[in-house]
Amino acid sequence: IWHDIGLLEQLWSSWLPQDGPPAYVAALSIREAVLRTLEYTDFTSAAPPSTLARGCEERVRVLSQRLSRFLPSTLPSVGRLIERHKTSLRVCAVGVELVVILQCRYPRIAAEWQQEHVSQVTQWLTQLFSSAHDPTFSHPPDASSPGRS
Repeated sequence: IWHDIGLLEQLWSSWLPQDGPPAYVAALSIREAVLRTLEYTDFTSAAPPSTLARGCEERVRVLSQRLSRFLPSTLPSVGRLIERHKTSLRVCAVGVELVVILQCRYPRIAAEWQQEHVSQVTQWLTQLFSSAHDPTFSHPPDASSPGRS
């Protein structure tokens, strides 16, 4: 499913702005699609020329172009995932990972959000560090985990 960008765009548009499990699933699927596309892009660029490699390269190029067109619209929602650290540590952690991947591998797309994302990631890491080293801190149950209260 990671390569069906049309279906994923619909899922991401409706689930990413939500809280809890829908946002978590959307963030994980964006991460998976981006990582797979980047992996295959690297693979096809390093592969020796052949008919199979050209076919794969074309498919990966199309996927990469569609992701590149869609990702800018997801950046504000991904930034909001990081801000939700009080509600869901898992959703926030995937948001941080996604921001780092997008800032590193799609710098032109993510450029206008770079300063905000760096600030959000820094605040999240500071909060995480403080929470981990504060014996009185009690993190609320993770809302992204079904069955937990």
